[in-house]
Amino acid sequence: MASFDFIEAATRAYAFAWDEKKYLARVAFSAVFVKVICDLLIYLMGYEQQFLRQGLFMIPGFVVEALLIVGVIRYFLHGEPVFIWGRPFVPAHPRRALLPYLGSLSRIDCLRAGFAMYMLIVVLSLCFNGLWLDFFMNFEKEVLPEQVSNAQPNAAASILVLTLLAAFVWLYRVLWLYIPLAIGLSIKQFFQLTRGFETSFYMIALSLICAFPLLLLFYLGINVIQHTFSEGSVAFILTGAVMRSMFFVAVTVVQAVAMTVACSELIIGSSRTGS
Repeated sequence: MASFDFIEAATRAYAFAWDEKKYLARVAFSAVFVKVICDLLIYLMGYEQQFLRQGLFMIPGFVVEALLIVGVIRYFLHGEPVFIWGRPFVPAHPRRALLPYLGSLSRIDCLRAGFAMYMLIVVLSLCFNGLWLDFFMNFEKEVLPEQVSNAQPNAAASILVLTLLAAFVWLYRVLWLYIPLAIGLSIKQFFQLTRGFETSFYMIALSLICAFPLLLLFYLGINVIQHTFSEGSVAFILTGAVMRSMFFVAVTVVQAVAMTVACSELIIGSSRTGS
């Protein structure tokens, strides 16, 4: 079983985000800005309850976010500046590489591979979530509450749910395939490093630990907005869109860096054991 210290990985990710907050704010501005525009377009088009269409409208924001994330991964691990809109954002103080480059691809090929995989995962996730949530909303409208309360437990359905849950837990590592590609590892190498069912539990725990502090700040900010502006006002809608975009970009950056720390630990551990 491949394992890593997820507490240490989350701590290092937050330490990096704090130490590099000015630089990260510069490179993340474009992603946040585009996502805010997409969020406002969803509201203007009246797609708040149409989740599949929401995903399609958010794709431009995810494109810029993909450039940001793969760039931040390379910056964290190898000290390379982040490229947004085709130009590098050079940091005020150069960052020392934490790990020598172990791949065979060029830097640009790593960025392209990481970007392509990130977008593939995003598009598939948006389609799955959109179709599922749209189906659930329609199902909730059509099925009467008494029909749900009178439903009897079914053994086959319970087994199916448990099987799907186990499949989700194992496949959770697939959501992070863009990280090994961005740092020059192959998909085969990544699955070798993350072999074992329990590795997914470590990855899920790491994701939750990274998201929880930012989630608290997000709900605190939303609560302030709700008590400051009247619901439906321009200020309420705009500040809400900005808060959501900043939250999702920040969580994604911290989680990506933490998973990169985990991958680097697995790489170092594998090289020591010679496996």
